[in-house]
Amino acid sequence: MKRYSSSQKTCPGFEGITLGEEIEAYGVVKVVASDNVEFEKGDVVVGVVTWAEYSKIRRNGMIMKLNPLGFPLSYHLGVLGYSGLTAYAGFFEICKLKRGEMVFVLTASGSVGNLVGQYARLHRCFVAGYAGSKRRVQLLKEKLGFDAAFNYREETDLSSTLKSSGIPDEIDIYFETMGIVMQEVTVTNVNTFGRVAMCGVISEYTDSE
Repeated sequence: MKRYSSSQKTCPGFEGITLGEEIEAYGVVKVVASDNVEFEKGDVVVGVVTWAEYSKIRRNGMIMKLNPLGFPLSYHLGVLGYSGLTAYAGFFEICKLKRGEMVFVLTASGSVGNLVGQYARLHRCFVAGYAGSKRRVQLLKEKLGFDAAFNYREETDLSSTLKSSGIPDEIDIYFETMGIVMQEVTVTNVNTFGRVAMCGVISEYTDSE
């Protein structure tokens, strides 16, 4: 929705939005009418829809039937959706945690990072993370159970920050979502044979280079 971003020219599907156009996003909807034999009135579907009271989906639209499994529909856009699966696969399949390890998450208050932190706490890991504001740092500590959290806009020397915060060991698992400077700073604090999950580099997506 920005007036300009380099990603609008370099990334398919991220074109700029024109005033008056419908906005597409990943969502959950209920079918009210259909001329497609694969979908019937009353079906719940998930996929690319428009932000509107009613969304007209073409025959080749990217949707599939959804079984809510008794959970609120919103869960299927978060912990049971792409964010939850991304966090789960990166943390459990790639990082192969062991109980009690030190876990560090970048952009820890994001849709994926906050779940990685909560998975880590459920497995009795020590978990710390970076976020981009004091309010988000407070959220991580007070609501999501992070043992430590820092504002990366204020803390540029991670090594000193980790030591002054009383964090017991170097990082065993590093979940990367941001990239560039923070990535370089954090990797230097990873233990020998530590694991790194390269989930994303969000700070680089709009960099034309």
